[in-house]
This record gives sequence, structure tokens and C-alpha cells, in this order.
Amino acid sequence: ITAKELLAAHLVIQSFLPELQGQHVRFMEDNQAVVYVVRSRTSRSPVLMKLLRFATRRRAVLGATFLD
Repeated sequence: ITAKELLAAHLVIQSFLPELQGQHVRFMEDNQAVVYVVRSRTSRSPVLMKLLRFATRRRAVLGATFLD
């Protein structure tokens, strides 16, 4: 589930890439695992790390906030 939610974020970043380069992007998430991965910028999952590296290579700074 975490990979699927990060994939959705990946697709958003990819769609709006010209506008997001060099910007701070904050995701409002209801999944604590996604918030943790985005904040810590680390995961054991190669798929999640690939998604995180995509944004980093595009100079987009990712942040996440948990929605209660």
C-alpha cells in the first residue's frame, strides 16, 4: 500500500515537473508509513527508494504531513 501511495505522488510530481523543480512539495497523507518514508528519506524497499530518488534528482524537496 505504501508503494502505491508513493506511486501516486510520483505521478503528480512527474505531471507537474516543470513547475515543481526546485520547489518544496508537501504531501498531506493519511498513511503514517508514507509520512515516515518521505520524512526520513529512507526505506528498505527498492521500489520506494526509486520513487524518492526520482524527486530528489529533479531537485524537488519532499515533505509529508499526517492527516488525523
